[in-house]
Amino acid sequence: MKKSISERLDELRTSLRALNNAYDHFEKTLDEAYFYDIVGRIRVLVCTGSRTMSPLLIELSKELGIELEIFSHPPRTIGKERIHDSLVIGKTWSTHPMGNFQKFTLEEWLATPMYFLRHSRCFLSRNYVIREIAEKEGGAHFDKRITPLIAQLRSVNYGIGKKIKLNGLQMILLDISPAIYLLGERMIQFYELKKIEDSIVLTEQGRQKSIVAHKKKIFELNSYFEKLRPFNMFSFEVEFPES
Repeated sequence: MKKSISERLDELRTSLRALNNAYDHFEKTLDEAYFYDIVGRIRVLVCTGSRTMSPLLIELSKELGIELEIFSHPPRTIGKERIHDSLVIGKTWSTHPMGNFQKFTLEEWLATPMYFLRHSRCFLSRNYVIREIAEKEGGAHFDKRITPLIAQLRSVNYGIGKKIKLNGLQMILLDISPAIYLLGERMIQFYELKKIEDSIVLTEQGRQKSIVAHKKKIFELNSYFEKLRPFNMFSFEVEFPES
């Protein structure tokens, strides 16, 4: 028997809360155990690529007719420049247009080439990177071998302040995780807002009060995630020319 929209929304709320809790705990403690929670939760919410995968957030957005929109860098391709390596050093997305950012749906954003793998000299999508981390590093499975992507990500270290050092795996997930949480929470608020607008039970005064409250919540979500720390730099990959 198929689950109702209400039941699936409850699952989404719980999953988003679990993702946010893992993000907060990892940021405070750098405990690797929370890293596994983050990548596993992202995978079940948004990853595509096989018939057995049913990304809860993406599927619900389609059923509800609510687009998950985000602004980010345009797709990367290999041009004439000789790229040696890349590093995500900050937040690669925004809730509003800025600079050279363009609008994407969540699926488009996840499928956009963004991380350069020197082993095969190509750009990989966020969806591919998340699945690779989850399926090789413990979010869904542990692998006996270290793939070129995992080896490259683990070899990169970036310092924030004097004490905090993060590797490439952690930097990518700490960039993607808040975006998923924001889009999920915002979709829920838009869905609840539509229910209120269509309600025939509420008085007009009650309806308007609820509409204002939900719009305020959406505004606060957008404002909060524009001021994320420590990932408050709108930078993409750092490219190092080959010597």
